[in-house]
Amino acid sequence: MRRRALLLLTMVAFILAAAGGTAMAAPENGSIYFHSSDNLYSVDPTMSSRQIVRKSYYDLSINTFDMSRDGRTIVYDQDCLCPRDFSGPLYTIRRDSHADAFFDTARAKVDITNLWDCSSVPPTPDFDCTYDQVKTMPRFSPDGETIYFVGQYILGPEEKTSGLYSVPTGGGEATRIPILNPDGSSRLIGTFALSHDGTKFAINGGPGVYTVPVSGGPSRLVNRDPCGITRYPSFSPDDKTIVYARVTRKDDNCTGSGTAIQTLFTTPVDNDGTQPGTPLFPEDVANPDTHGHKWYPTFSPDGKYVAFAHWRNDGPDSVAFAPATGGSIDNIDGTLCAFCQPVWFERLPDTTIESGPSGTVGSTSAEFGFSSD
Repeated sequence: MRRRALLLLTMVAFILAAAGGTAMAAPENGSIYFHSSDNLYSVDPTMSSRQIVRKSYYDLSINTFDMSRDGRTIVYDQDCLCPRDFSGPLYTIRRDSHADAFFDTARAKVDITNLWDCSSVPPTPDFDCTYDQVKTMPRFSPDGETIYFVGQYILGPEEKTSGLYSVPTGGGEATRIPILNPDGSSRLIGTFALSHDGTKFAINGGPGVYTVPVSGGPSRLVNRDPCGITRYPSFSPDDKTIVYARVTRKDDNCTGSGTAIQTLFTTPVDNDGTQPGTPLFPEDVANPDTHGHKWYPTFSPDGKYVAFAHWRNDGPDSVAFAPATGGSIDNIDGTLCAFCQPVWFERLPDTTIESGPSGTVGSTSAEFGFSSD
């Protein structure tokens, strides 16, 4: 056992030494994952064929989901088909290393050990445990050890206002994160994002997007949009920009008549709370009648593009992407994505071990040669 440990340490040191002398390469865009018809799929937009690959082989009934940064685990809340919140239990499921897919047999329920047992409370017109105990929008911490989620009635009957919670990925006690309005009252949480460095949340709000430290506290207004109704914020890879969806009407006439459209805006994270966001597609604001709604924006790993679910007027709903500064939309045919939530994953390096020891009996160290793109 001691010899094996020494060998492992030597291997780790060798790899770290080799990596330490080389600058980290910029992240490359890999596949976009999305769910449709109760299954998980991926498509690589960088490939000319854009083959859609099924990644699950059982009915997962995904409502919203996230993937760990190593690409090995997904977390999702199950669509319970409830009339009000559509949110069931949280589950994690590991990728099968041999099949490169997620199998239902590996699914594990995230057991919240201090979850309020609301089943003993008789249903009323205002409360029904089956419908109103919400666990949705799970997000992994950068190290994959913690899951953040939007919840309601998690720890007790007094939690009528939906808030942000954390729970260990393997299950355990949930903790409500205190996110406050300027007057000290609890802020309603609808949708949120976690920054890539894991230090802060972006949350939706009335006049704009807010940020708050991951430990909680007073929220800070980042931008002030004339029409409000912001949702689905997402951080750029460098955490300097937030993309989000907002409802608008023609020429941003919030109270006017005509078609209301949900389109995408961006704002600097350090915006002072007085300036509006910038429309990613100004043509949506100028003439919403001829454009489709856009949902769940997310940046590409290299920060150059934004992917989203696109309700098209000129074809079937689809996963789509466009330059992060705006421009032509590229719809990915065959994805059939309406309320799906795209997650754009970084392409992992392709590493090959090219040489190694031919025998280690009696030796406490070894050398390996490897190459990577």
